[in-house]
Amino acid sequence: MENVINYLYSLDIENIYKNNNSYIIKSKNSYYCLNKIDFINDKMKNFINQINSVNYNNSFCYKFQKNIYNEYISRIEDDSYILLNIDQNYNKEIDFFDMLDFYNKSKMLINNQSFNINWDILWENKIDYLLNHLEHSKIYNKKIIPYFYYYIGLSENALLYIKKLKTNILIDKKLNPCFVHRRIDEKNFKISFLNPLNFLIDIKERDVASYIKTLFYKNDDYLNDLDYYLKTNNLSAYEASLLYARIVYPSHFLDYYENHEQTELNVFSFNPESYENFIKKTYELINSYVSIDKIVWL
Repeated sequence: MENVINYLYSLDIENIYKNNNSYIIKSKNSYYCLNKIDFINDKMKNFINQINSVNYNNSFCYKFQKNIYNEYISRIEDDSYILLNIDQNYNKEIDFFDMLDFYNKSKMLINNQSFNINWDILWENKIDYLLNHLEHSKIYNKKIIPYFYYYIGLSENALLYIKKLKTNILIDKKLNPCFVHRRIDEKNFKISFLNPLNFLIDIKERDVASYIKTLFYKNDDYLNDLDYYLKTNNLSAYEASLLYARIVYPSHFLDYYENHEQTELNVFSFNPESYENFIKKTYELINSYVSIDKIVWL
């Protein structure tokens, strides 16, 4: 493996170690991350080109490196990989101020005046998939059923809230998209946060909500960071409502359920009463800055 990487990227590897589905490489005082990718299609290739075009002079994230064939994607031992040029501080944890700086930089690089969210479609598909999965599951762990249906019900509430919001003709729906992340990791290291393979184009409220929920599950002071965000960002009623909807949507539980076998599930850390109190406190804080509708029973 090491010899192949040396050859493909003209490196002189001093050190290499595996990190989940990637390899961290040190070569001539430079650092790289070789990422394994599960699929390649035209959409992904176009996204890589888009990242390169905006990142060339701005360096707001880690950069893709071409191989000796002038291509970004390499085949190694029947798998596909992409190499990123990272820095020696790749294990530094990203704080909330770093995150906000990232969004401000990336927002200026995206020219999309007609951006519309599609969360309702994604959430509806996810709910249908999980309900179908449970119905056809060969293993039926009765302990998780009350939790599962509670959080599915909460998901449906968030879904209906978004649908109602999108049909409200009295609200200004202008949004400023930027690069965000599919999820914010519990340990939010640079190597993940600045990895463009984790990016998608959406609004920053998606990441902020994910980060606030992560703080809640870590028992950290989430209200302090949320208050700072609301104080320093003049959110419209639409943006504030979308932030609230994403906080209500129980992504952490749904991801946990989807990524574990039923026999491995320990759902007791997802206490419904605690999560409801979390939603109520975040709503009260958001609403103190911008008047927004709430989900009545929460």
